[in-house]
Amino acid sequence: GGGDRQKGGTIIIRGGIINATAGVQAGNDGGAGIGGGYLNGAISIIISGGTVTATSAHCGAGIGSGRQGACGYIEISGGTVTANGNGYSAGIGIGYQAGSSGTIVISGGVVKVPSKSSIGIGGGKVNIQITGGTVSATGASYGIGGSGGSIVISGGRVTAASTTASTSTAIGGSSTAVKISGGTVKATGKYQGIGRASSGTAGTVTI
Repeated sequence: GGGDRQKGGTIIIRGGIINATAGVQAGNDGGAGIGGGYLNGAISIIISGGTVTATSAHCGAGIGSGRQGACGYIEISGGTVTANGNGYSAGIGIGYQAGSSGTIVISGGVVKVPSKSSIGIGGGKVNIQITGGTVSATGASYGIGGSGGSIVISGGRVTAASTTASTSTAIGGSSTAVKISGGTVKATGKYQGIGRASSGTAGTVTI
């Protein structure tokens, strides 16, 4: 994707075995494993097949933006995807201090985000839609969610967890609307399973 202060453009992955690891940068100036560089985001990332493993530099997203960049549009419809964010970032979504919007759509495949980052899937005002597939996401603050965005789950098998005892939520976030209308959902949070984190305004939860 993009280098330092560069956007990621459009990235399409349809198959193969792909291992993408961002290089180490000084301080917290991290880029994404697949996506944007430091201070910039990813415009469009589409994954429909293959075995994909993406690991960010510190404070960049595994798949999405580098530090302080918008995640853009991310779509996963097939394949096996493992995304590792590092530091205060998302596995899939935005990097540290981004605070901006984007869209993540998961309709198929096997998507795994281990507990190496602050957020499993999402961050900021990202809108997340899960309609199918098998999704497992763990984060320190949010398993799936952010602050001010939305989460819509209508299908698939979704497992989300958060690990920070006093502040975290598995699915949701401050001022985040959550709507679950189908699928199988398991949410295990140290603080909340589904809802807001310990600080901030609660959003609307509809099941």
